[in-house]
Amino acid sequence: MRKLALLFLTSSVLLVAQQPAQPAQPAQQGRGGGRGPGITNLMILPENTTFPQIVPIMQTFEVSLGVQCTYCHVQGNFASDGNMRKNTARAMMRIVNNFNKTFPDGAQHIGCWSCHRGATKPEITPPANLLEEAAKAAAAGQGAGAGRGGAAPPQ
Repeated sequence: MRKLALLFLTSSVLLVAQQPAQPAQPAQQGRGGGRGPGITNLMILPENTTFPQIVPIMQTFEVSLGVQCTYCHVQGNFASDGNMRKNTARAMMRIVNNFNKTFPDGAQHIGCWSCHRGATKPEITPPANLLEEAAKAAAAGQGAGAGRGGAAPPQ
């Protein structure tokens, strides 16, 4: 048992020793500077947004659109506006923020996932199979929502 523990410890030390040292990055200056690596050029998110707060926001964008960081950001320079999709993302964030402000409770009612559902281009119409199902239900006199939790119109 002792030999196994020593082997594990030695392997762990060797693996860590092989990792290249990461130089400490100085705090970024400018708008958003001083709150963590790369926190500059914030235009929609609040100026006091920290790196730990930005990470889950960006992860939500990644999942909601089914993309990686470089879909909107320039590789290695997240503050750059060199990728036009970043401006598109900002415009979409404004739309979502403005829509959510229309509710008196102050809660978020929609987000990227509401429309995108993992795709860069949201579907505008329901999938063909659901439209066919609705047409068949309507033809059978069951109403468009029959079979999907919708109520049939009164007869």
